[in-house]
Amino acid sequence: MSRVSSTGMEREVQDVLRRLRKMEKTAEYWLQQRHREGANDENMQALWTSLGGLTQCLDTIYSFQPLLHKALESGDAACRCHAAALLVRMGVTVKPQTLLAILEESFSSSDLQSRRNAARMMYELRSKGLPVLSRALTDKDEHVRNWGLKLVQALGKEAMPALPALIELVRVASQTSGADIPNIQLRADACDLIAEWGTAAASAAKVLLTVSEERFDGEDNRYLRLRAVRALHAVASNPKQVIKVALEILEARPAIIQVDENGVPVDDGSYWPRVWACDLIGELEAEGASAIPKLEKLLKEEENATVREAAEEALRKITAS
Repeated sequence: MSRVSSTGMEREVQDVLRRLRKMEKTAEYWLQQRHREGANDENMQALWTSLGGLTQCLDTIYSFQPLLHKALESGDAACRCHAAALLVRMGVTVKPQTLLAILEESFSSSDLQSRRNAARMMYELRSKGLPVLSRALTDKDEHVRNWGLKLVQALGKEAMPALPALIELVRVASQTSGADIPNIQLRADACDLIAEWGTAAASAAKVLLTVSEERFDGEDNRYLRLRAVRALHAVASNPKQVIKVALEILEARPAIIQVDENGVPVDDGSYWPRVWACDLIGELEAEGASAIPKLEKLLKEEENATVREAAEEALRKITAS
């Protein structure tokens, strides 16, 4: 197939997708209208017509199954991957060895869409996707890594063989697409997943300690530091480091606290890491006793009511244990 016809086909596909989205919005609109006062038979007819159109589209897509099965034997790796992705999304059974071979070659591909499709297939396969999970977790694309994290969350300790890759995801400050700042969210989520494994993930302690001390110029990564130190305590019991990081974050205050017309702090996110720091100290219970002076000081001097409440709750947990 020539490049020209291929480009023309891509345009046709995009046009079909636009029409489907429009049809979907129409169905959603009339579905909402039918519950409103004054809904009439004309409203209902419009709803059934739009839903019927979507059903016909679905039937057409499913009619491609024989062609998709043939495409699994294509000489083009991207074609095999896209065909397999569609079949998996349809719930069609494909031989496990065939799927794993396609996943392996797709994760080695420079084609971004192939790797994203492979990651989605891996997640849909659950435990059968374990052999390629580490590939997804260390991929350079954040969407692919995110599917890897979703699979770890779904499988729990069954995903333990991928721990080294999960640790690597936490360690490396990968750049988000089109941005100059590190991707904090995925690394923080990975910390939470490691924490759930407790001492079984003790090999992550060194990296978690390093990340809990990590700082970036011009970037607020208090959120990541707290999640990392919480995971560190879960895998290697390090209350001293938890308190150190939490107290540092409690000392870090925004230059200007935004308030509304009533003088109430605006939830712009700037003070929430300090709330979470108090929460983390509270989780230590008696082991958090060395933080009591700071918490008591917050009760007396802190302007933000949410932070004061968190400090009070942390004190209650510490003194009650």
